Amino acid sequence: MTSADVSGRAEIARWLQPREFPATRERLVESARGLRAPDPVVRALESLPREHAFQNVQEVWQRLGGGSEDPTHRA
Repeated sequence: MTSADVSGRAEIARWLQPREFPATRERLVESARGLRAPDPVVRALESLPREHAFQNVQEVWQRLGGGSEDPTHRA
């Protein structure tokens, strides 16, 4: 993951509560709006596919086109 991926994922995670998962796009958007997430975050969540149930923030981030960690490079 790049530093931009880390900060982008952290910003998305800031507005998604763990208790919401698994969750549909609609549930994630509703939750983020309830927490008064910034418009760019809400718009990003609204771009997620409707038919998918997301299991965690990492899955949301990947569906948004963000990078993921490479477990082969862990110490």
